[in-house]
Amino acid sequence: MARFPFNFKRQFVEAIVGGTKCQTIRANRADGKRPKPGDIAALYTGLRTRNTQHLRDGEVTRCRAVRIDCSMGGDLFIDGQHITGPDRTAFAQADGFSDWPAMLAFFKDQYAVATFDGFCVEWKA
Repeated sequence: MARFPFNFKRQFVEAIVGGTKCQTIRANRADGKRPKPGDIAALYTGLRTRNTQHLRDGEVTRCRAVRIDCSMGGDLFIDGQHITGPDRTAFAQADGFSDWPAMLAFFKDQYAVATFDGFCVEWKA
């Protein structure tokens, strides 16, 4: 069982501590490593600073491929499946956003790419 540290912006701390945010989306790593079910997601804010705060640990339950088309109206694909409507909204809310447009705006601002390719890690609170 491996331990994967994840750093979060302050805006997500309350949802992580409260257990309403139980997933995170990350860009693909250069080494290709991804957590697997049973691994530990170690959740922090302020990682690598004097203000590091360990929020909690969670057991990874699933890790799926994610593609977000930021340029063409914000299409979402999870493990190659096109996600639309209420399922897309539910996915955004599980990630700590109020709705899909808020999540899409965050990704456009954060990554400034036409297409985001990464993975979604889910854990048990």
